[in-house]
Amino acid sequence: RLLVLDDKQVVGILSSIDILKYEHEDKDNIELQLKVILGNLQEAVCVVNPQGIVTFWNISSEKLYGIKRDEIVGAPIQEFFPNALLLKALKERRSYENLKHVPRDGADVVISAIPLFHKGELIGAVSTDRDISEITNLYMELEREKSKVELLNQEMKQITSNKFSFSNIIGKSNGLKEAMNVAKQVAKTDATVLITGESGTGKEVFSRAIHQESGRKGNFVPVNCSAIPANLLESELFGYVEGAFTGAHRKGRAGKFELANGGTLFLDEIGDMPLLMQAKLLRVLQDGIIYRVGSGKPIKVDARIIAATNRDLHD
Repeated sequence: RLLVLDDKQVVGILSSIDILKYEHEDKDNIELQLKVILGNLQEAVCVVNPQGIVTFWNISSEKLYGIKRDEIVGAPIQEFFPNALLLKALKERRSYENLKHVPRDGADVVISAIPLFHKGELIGAVSTDRDISEITNLYMELEREKSKVELLNQEMKQITSNKFSFSNIIGKSNGLKEAMNVAKQVAKTDATVLITGESGTGKEVFSRAIHQESGRKGNFVPVNCSAIPANLLESELFGYVEGAFTGAHRKGRAGKFELANGGTLFLDEIGDMPLLMQAKLLRVLQDGIIYRVGSGKPIKVDARIIAATNRDLHD
């Protein structure tokens, strides 16, 4: 008998039967919780004893393999799966993780099998099988759509190259010819370009022609600096990460610099860009590194800058 004391006063007594009763209740509760948890996992879970007899088979296993729990629990797993990875894990006493196999037509499964030890003694093994058929199908669909996008992108580049080449710029004046000669020479370099001129004189046409002549494989990405609010310009150019500011997209967003990687970033109306933003842009021109808003992770970019303005920058 065990006395129950409260401030040195006897308030009760416990027998060994009482203690065992609570101990068994705790074990029953824990066992019930484990069964409920394992039974509701999305992964198919199978447990065998050291002899390879199935002791647990959850609902996901029934759905994946079409075998009812009553049929397989208590039976040797070898009768249902002669080459079961669980048997190999038991025999070799080692774990196998993330091995792909096809249990039936149209089903791709990733399986892991782990031997179970208690105080150095082998007490069984457990396997988890994850059906990745849907993921595989989505990946294949994504690859098909990606191929379509790449094909459309190539077609668009072809159309753009035909439309925005130097040969399509109309004009015979000496000033225009001189500007075209300079543009053709600088196009083959990686030099940053500034195009000045009044509105409507074809600054963007020249910038696109320079991009086409440069042979850069990336995209031509135009940005109108005067049309974007000053407080949004940084995130528009450099992108942002999740939670960078109120209203930010949940997964973050790439900026124009990243979209123009390997290509050309055209900054139209650069003269209207705030001075603070110009200072941040200068760092990118010097280092070729950007930081998304809200992130300290550097991102290396290779975007050729072409800027244009109708303002007199000297003034």
